[in-house]
Amino acid sequence: MHFGSYGTACLRTNDGSVVWKRTDMKCDHVQGPGSSPIIYKNLLILHLEGVDIQYIVALNKKTGKTVWMKERPKECYDKLEPIGKKT
Repeated sequence: MHFGSYGTACLRTNDGSVVWKRTDMKCDHVQGPGSSPIIYKNLLILHLEGVDIQYIVALNKKTGKTVWMKERPKECYDKLEPIGKKT
């Protein structure tokens, strides 16, 4: 489950228990989070897009630990109003 700044968690499908949970990935969503998580091999790839920061992060899908994180290039969006920086 991925709810942007509100948290991301991995649940066991057989009983709904929490395997891991992250609540440290923050951004100012303004209008609420919306995302399409991607699972690729051992990664859970998420994007957090707010008016303050925009980045993509890959988590180890078994542990929830960050494998890599990449901010979107700021020069592409510096001239936009804050709401235009969201995707």
